[in-house]
Amino acid sequence: MQKHAQYLHYNPFGMRLPGKAYTNPMQTPATKYLYNGKELQNDFGLQWYDYGARYYDAQIGRFHTQDAYAEKYLSMSPYQYAANNPILFIDMNEDSVNVANLYAKKNGEYINVSQIKSFEVWASTKEGKKYILEHAEEGFELKGVYEKDLKIKAERAGTSHKNGIDVSFGTEKMAHSDGLTRRAKGNDNRLKLIFNMKKENMSGSKQSLFLGVETWSHEVFIHGDHHEKKFLGNTSISDYKNHSHTLPFESTKYYSIGIETLQQAQRILNFKRINTRNYMFYNVMLPNFNYNYQPRKDIRF
Repeated sequence: MQKHAQYLHYNPFGMRLPGKAYTNPMQTPATKYLYNGKELQNDFGLQWYDYGARYYDAQIGRFHTQDAYAEKYLSMSPYQYAANNPILFIDMNEDSVNVANLYAKKNGEYINVSQIKSFEVWASTKEGKKYILEHAEEGFELKGVYEKDLKIKAERAGTSHKNGIDVSFGTEKMAHSDGLTRRAKGNDNRLKLIFNMKKENMSGSKQSLFLGVETWSHEVFIHGDHHEKKFLGNTSISDYKNHSHTLPFESTKYYSIGIETLQQAQRILNFKRINTRNYMFYNVMLPNFNYNYQPRKDIRF
């Protein structure tokens, strides 16, 4: 029996286009699992994709019901698909893309340029890339807008994702902190970790972007890691109002991987001189962990 490969043509939002295999896009293919691996519902000629919690209409690039997590992305329509940027993102399930708020646009331009740049530098480091893959669903892709070498694709679901942990990266206005981590549990009892960076006061200079990398690292590897351990029952440490800042710094994940991550970030940003391990620890990491800590004046660039 001769086997035939099926291939289809789509526009970026998933609408099927005429091609050699199917000259009529309305014709039913051999398999119903098509765009993003989602099942095509062709009842009554509607051509909707089943995304689990809601249906997606590729002809208009919109869902027909609101995003269950729309409050996380107030700058966007609750009916949008993939942050209106399907070339860069995909929407795996009912939740919006986990970096949608960060990559928000206004009049076709990115709003959070400096925050995106610092995030992409962080995601380009060994530990940043590893963290994203550990929390990604199978098929997740991230391509850098400013860091062109940043290309992450999850060939399989990460361990943390399988354990019921999801993450998102965004920005918001903050009075004091440079970053903020929130946690929530959805109806499916999955842990939602929401990492936000301050919208204001990023100049875009190398030093400013480097400190932005430190903020992402701090939020993810201190606060995020603490919440994950609590969720999985891997720590007996109780939550305080200002949880992880009350922990011994040496007990955090950031203590073991922070210096190398920050040195990699300086290399990506083409710093003329990479700070020493002592400088990173005493003048960058500790001051941002303990607000009462005074940086070591005897250490210089």
